[in-house]
Amino acid sequence: MRSASTIDVLPMRSYFLNLPANVRSYQIEGQTPVPSEEQPNADYRIVSRAFLGAMGVRLVRGLEFSEHDDENAQNVVMVNETLARRCCPGEDVIGKHIRIAGRVREVIGVIPDLRLGGLDKTARPAAYAPNDQEASPVFSLLVRTMSDPGALSGAVRREILAEDSEQPVSDVRNMDQVISDSLLLRRLSMSLLAVFAALALLLAGVGIYALIAYTVSRRTQEIGLRMALGADRNQIMRLVVGRGLIVGVVGIAIGLPASVAVTRLMRNLLFGVTTFDPVVFIGVPLALLLIAALASYVPARKAMRVEPVVALRYE
Repeated sequence: MRSASTIDVLPMRSYFLNLPANVRSYQIEGQTPVPSEEQPNADYRIVSRAFLGAMGVRLVRGLEFSEHDDENAQNVVMVNETLARRCCPGEDVIGKHIRIAGRVREVIGVIPDLRLGGLDKTARPAAYAPNDQEASPVFSLLVRTMSDPGALSGAVRREILAEDSEQPVSDVRNMDQVISDSLLLRRLSMSLLAVFAALALLLAGVGIYALIAYTVSRRTQEIGLRMALGADRNQIMRLVVGRGLIVGVVGIAIGLPASVAVTRLMRNLLFGVTTFDPVVFIGVPLALLLIAALASYVPARKAMRVEPVVALRYE
């Protein structure tokens, strides 16, 4: 085990309907006071001294919490870079005093922005207070290990129970599981979107098949005449499949500009990828052309079997 820390609300956790957890308004001492309803707010977390080490992040500037930051010392707080930029543009936030959660605290350090609300959420202002100065009735234990964290879960549980046999220990998970759970609703919505997209692609293939099959039935005499005049079966195949590919190309020409416009509406559903992904915008049209070719193949096979004499008498 490398380090361990406590935190009152785990990163990637939020309230019902993805509402931010434990948000408090704040005011920088010395700045023009504003009404309480107009004060900015920030995510507020109560952590222990080894929080940065347990999270594997480095201090940007200033100081971390120490054993001297107890209830008898000056109230202190660390803030993230977003809060530092917003509250004191063009100034150093270190040494300033911020009123948050009913106390005036001195800012002693700035830490990187952590995605407390989820990977898909933009970084919000955040403030971190030491639990030696403000206790929380409920907290989670963060343990950073050098090996498989699952193998140490039993040892961590035994150590906690050895200190307090009545302390309940539950919901033991690694951070990969926490992150995965935080994306559950987003994963569900994207899975449903993928299902609907697959159904739309299937309907497109069925529509192309129906259109080409109907076209072949209406052009039976023409096909028979072409074969009577010397057209071979491969030429008939290319004729029918080519018609299906033309339909697919027209659909792509209409759909690509529309999809580029629609991606702007999907920007909030995506993270880690851009709305204009070359793999998607190249792969999907190629897949649609392949489906158009396959949907045209069956009617083309039927057209190849047309007997010229029968076709010329067809009405």
